[in-house]
Parts: sequence; C-alpha cells; structure tokens
Amino acid sequence: MDFISRHYEKMILGASLLFLIVSLLLVAQGYDRTKSQLDADVRKSQRSVDQGELVASLTPEVFAKAPGTIRDARRFFSFIGSAKDPKTGRPVYKRSEDGVIDDKAVRQQGSLVIPGDYISCVEDKCRAIILITENKCPFCGTEQPPISIGDGEEEDEDGDGIPDFIERKYRFLNPKNPLDARQDFDNDGFLNVEEYKYGRLSGEEELKTGKMMEDPALWPELVGLLRVVNVIQNDLKIQLRSIDQNGSDDPANWDIGIRLPKQGPEARFFPDPKRSMNRNVKLNAVVRPGTAAEGAYRVTKAGFENKDGEKTPFIELTSMKDASETYRLTPDETVKDKAIQVRFVYLANRLRTNGQAVLQKYSFIKKVGETLPPLARAKEKEPKYKELYRLEKANEDGTEVVIVKVESARAEVTDKDKRVTVPLFDANIDFAVPMMNTNMMMDPDGGGMMNPGMMNPGMMNPGMMNPGMMNPGMMNGPAMSR
Repeated sequence: MDFISRHYEKMILGASLLFLIVSLLLVAQGYDRTKSQLDADVRKSQRSVDQGELVASLTPEVFAKAPGTIRDARRFFSFIGSAKDPKTGRPVYKRSEDGVIDDKAVRQQGSLVIPGDYISCVEDKCRAIILITENKCPFCGTEQPPISIGDGEEEDEDGDGIPDFIERKYRFLNPKNPLDARQDFDNDGFLNVEEYKYGRLSGEEELKTGKMMEDPALWPELVGLLRVVNVIQNDLKIQLRSIDQNGSDDPANWDIGIRLPKQGPEARFFPDPKRSMNRNVKLNAVVRPGTAAEGAYRVTKAGFENKDGEKTPFIELTSMKDASETYRLTPDETVKDKAIQVRFVYLANRLRTNGQAVLQKYSFIKKVGETLPPLARAKEKEPKYKELYRLEKANEDGTEVVIVKVESARAEVTDKDKRVTVPLFDANIDFAVPMMNTNMMMDPDGGGMMNPGMMNPGMMNPGMMNPGMMNPGMMNGPAMSR
C-alpha cells in the first residue's frame, strides 16, 4: 500500500500514455484500412473501364446541379453549411404555421460563426481561394467575372426572402443565414428584406440588385412602416329607456327617453343607470353621445313592436356622418358601434427591446374614412417629403385594412389613387435582428439604432399621438406629423 500511495501519480501517467499509444495504433490501422479500400475501389473502376464495362449511372441530383455549375464562371465553395436533409440535400429549417422561420431550429455545423462564401480565382496560375464579393483577386490582381444569375435567380437556400445570388453579392448577407434578412444594415429604419422586395417591385434596374439595402439615402415608401395592431368596435353610447306616447298616436308627439354617458371620467360607467345621464328627445332630434369623435345620430323612427307577446318600444338612429349607418334600439339594449376603428403602430424603431415603448408612443386610432397623420421624413432632394393616407376600409379581424394615398386631408379619393393593404403587427418578424458587428449610435430617448449621418434622428413631439403627430426630421427613420 505504501508503494501505491507513493507512486500512484506515475501509475496514472503510465496508464494514460498506454491508452494514447493504443489509440494512435488504432487510428493508423483504420487509416491503412481505408486507404487500402480506396485503392482497391480505384483499381476496380479502372479495370471496369479498360474492359469496356459500363460505369454506374450518376444520380438525378447530380444532373440537376451540373448546368448551374457549368454556367457559373465563379467556382463556389461551401466550407461550412447548414444541416442537410438526407433525402433532399436541402437545408433543414422549421417554420411555424404562418411561415416564419424558427430561429432555434436553424442548425449550423462546424462553427459558431457563419463564414462568408468563397470562390476560386479564375486565373489558372493563381487559383487562390478568395471571397465571392471580391471583384479583383488580391493575390494576382485578375478581374473576376460577374456572378452569374441564369436559371438560379430565384433560388433562396435559407428561405429568408432574398435570393442567393443577391446575398452573395453583399458582404453583410449570407445565403445560408436566414436571419440576415431581418437586419438593417444601413440603419435607415427598414429591414434588408423589406428594402430588397421594394426595390424588386420598383421596376428600376439599379434597385432590383438590392442597392437600397446598403444605401441609407435610399428607402421604400414610409407606409411600409405602418402595421395594424388591432381592430376596435366599441359599444354605441346610446340606450333607449322608454317611450311615452302622451296619449297620441303621432310619433312626433312622443317623448323618447334615452340614456347617455356623463361627461368626463364618469363616462366610463355607462350604461350604469345610476351613473349615466337621462334625457327626453323628440322624433328627428340629433343625439350626441359624447365627444365630437363619437359622432352624432338622428332619431329617424320610433314605434312599438310585438316581442315575445309584449308591446315593446323601439327607435331607429341614423349616423349624421354616414346615412347608411343605422341602428335599431330596444329598451336597455347595448349595440355595437358600426364605425370600425383601427389601431395602427408606426415602427419608428425596429429594436425588439424598445417594442413596448414603440407601441405606447407611436400608436394611434382612426375610423374608416378618417385621414392618418402624415408620414414625413426629409430626403436629400425633398426636405419636406411626406406621405398622406386615408383609412378606406377595414374588416373585423384586421386582415384587410386598406388605406389610400391622398394629396390632402380633404382630397377626393379616385380609383386611380394608390391603395395599400396594411399588414398585421407581428413582433416576431417586424423587429430587427441585432447586428453584432454594426457600429450603432443610440437615441438618447431610447430611440435605438441611428445612422451616424442622421444626427437628428428624432424624438417624438410630446403633443403627438392624439390622433398622432411627429415632428419632421426626427427619429431613427421617418416621422409622422400633423
């Protein structure tokens, strides 16, 4: 025991060395066995060719990839790729029901950092491995041919909405990284994929190649930063109490008892009979339930109907703003206001960490037919550039909210005016993925990313958002102003 206690460290070291030697012998044996097998396969294939035998057919997948490889003058090397489906050979990504890529399901192999794409220099005497974005080989100075598009123009390996040939053109994009589409490289308030898609639809050849993604002076229309938070249908703030005929069959002589909300803080207790206001009106009277924003209604009809065997009074109201908007009320009945209201949010900041502040400070509510606050942002050649829209229609679930571009708040809408369907707000895709290697300045008011060249990126005018106003020339992106 004394011998073991004195020399146990040496014994452990000896055992470790023995294990290492055995491991090296096994590796060498495996290498020799693999090399022998490969040599045997080569000799077998050579004998088959020499004897005139047929060589095994290539798989259909090889034929599908071959034309693109032959046409492309740049030889593309993928050193580290995404996890592949063993059957299709395509990257493995998981998507939710609405088509959004599950970031956690993107499995990269070989490194924690996704590398750039590389090509082989076209000069035969050089053949150096260089970045695919290099137009000239840094080793031999040879000009590299342009990236070919061909039939692969629409290929999008990572499924992020930006084609592979566009992603290979820019250093800040990677065709194997689906998250870079939701970054904002030029810090202009629009995500890379938003700027690419807008440029693609613009019809301008220069913008189709994605130039808008890297130039902070170029950006889509500001309406692209609007989202629908939800659709609101409030209760109509008028109730019928009773009808007193005053001994007459002529409705014009009847006293119509209605219930309205009280002014000020007490309005929230409507229709509590003890905390609401009772009034008597006549036929054709105009009733205003509260503020001007809540509208006015005319009593157009009054009478009695047989309901469950009882004589039940009723009245009909017509909106003074829209004659097609009518309501039928019976005693103590609460009906929904038919004037749909939409809560919008203006994405003045694309950082997820500031999402709650954006929803609180940059949201506003509008009814169908009302004009939205102007969207304004100074352009290089248009310092007073702004966009003005009017809410034209909205459905109850918010999936079809259409706004129309107008010249002024009182302008008549025509069929030729541009219409835009505003998408629903989705925090999973509407906020930017942080760029770890981007130098960012922070808005002292919590405004987030700012382009260093935009030294007045903006803060909200405290008097804004009811219904909403932003001072032009502010914030990390466009502004809304009244």
